[in-house]
Amino acid sequence: MANWNGLQMTNKGIALQAKVEAGVTLTITKLKIGSGVLPSGTDIKTLTDLISPEQNLGIGAKEPNGDYCKISSTISNVGLTAGYYVRELGVFAQDPDEGEILYMYTTDGAPDYLPAEGGSTVISQEFSVNIAVSDATEIEVTIDPGALATMGYVQLQIQEHNTDENAHANITGATSNAAGKRGMVPAPPTGKQNSLLAGDGTWRDLASLAEVLDGTDNTKPITPLCLKEALESLVEGIHVGDVVYRPFLAAGYVKANGATVNRADYPNLVAFANAHSLWTDSPSNEPWKYGIGNGSTTMVLPDYRGRVIQGGDNCTVLTAGLPNIYGNIYHVAHGQNLGGAADGMFAHAYETNTGNASSGGELNTFSLSASRVNPIYGNSDTVQPPAVILIPQIKY
Repeated sequence: MANWNGLQMTNKGIALQAKVEAGVTLTITKLKIGSGVLPSGTDIKTLTDLISPEQNLGIGAKEPNGDYCKISSTISNVGLTAGYYVRELGVFAQDPDEGEILYMYTTDGAPDYLPAEGGSTVISQEFSVNIAVSDATEIEVTIDPGALATMGYVQLQIQEHNTDENAHANITGATSNAAGKRGMVPAPPTGKQNSLLAGDGTWRDLASLAEVLDGTDNTKPITPLCLKEALESLVEGIHVGDVVYRPFLAAGYVKANGATVNRADYPNLVAFANAHSLWTDSPSNEPWKYGIGNGSTTMVLPDYRGRVIQGGDNCTVLTAGLPNIYGNIYHVAHGQNLGGAADGMFAHAYETNTGNASSGGELNTFSLSASRVNPIYGNSDTVQPPAVILIPQIKY
């Protein structure tokens, strides 16, 4: 059984202690154990390292212990290739002038044997040392995150965690019937796997994007899919119900071609039409609206084909048409001579002698040109302007 002697300061440790008493912070960096035997007549104060170092021990915890500072670590044979007797221990500290030094040293008169790794069990032993401190001593300890935590340290941390009022402040807890202050959220009941536990202890069904747009039930939380669709719409800049023109039909869009479709296939468009009062009994007269279909399971999509878009104060339909063209021909008789005049699209071109000497008659000629009334005529061979046909489609 181990029988450690009291820790003694080395000369470098004594020098560091004087600096500590003058206000320097004492920083303990590590523990080290070894198998060496202190030679007869050797003064511990002169040591700068262990006689035969075997293992460095990372520090796992520091805690107050009356007039002492308790520093804990764990001795383990994990990775140890050769066993040894644990006969010596050194406490190392950081000196602001010397660097890391052997601060304290002690030996064990009845050492335990630490076998090499490879046996039937892994040997691990909690190990701690107490360093005397005064009220003015400020001690820092370099905690090694790779050190094995001692059971006492783990229990201390658990106790501190459980007594901390803010430890679970952000965790929603509940019983099977109602929301609580702490604990984990219980499993949802049958049929509520896609529901959310509200603060009042009730399970609420998640809303779809259609219900959010419709606005009929504002108590439902928004589903992740609904949020995803909304974010995609924001990034794209196009929202459900918007009509765009593309050379191809994009994913998430349906052609604005006046087709009769099932409402169940386009719930977001149904919600959109409800929210903006865009239902019509006569899709042919109001092609920008949604036809009511059979009034329950079907609807008629808007039809933007063969039409151009024109701005206005209200939505309506303009029928095809051209401005009228007109003109008049005036005939005036002078004896046997025939005089003439014209206006509008007609013009009096010229008069010619018919060669009829007996009658002395004149022939009046008139020309026709619609451009005299409206300059649009004559600028094109057709009333259809140059155009590119794209596919009108609705975001759903």
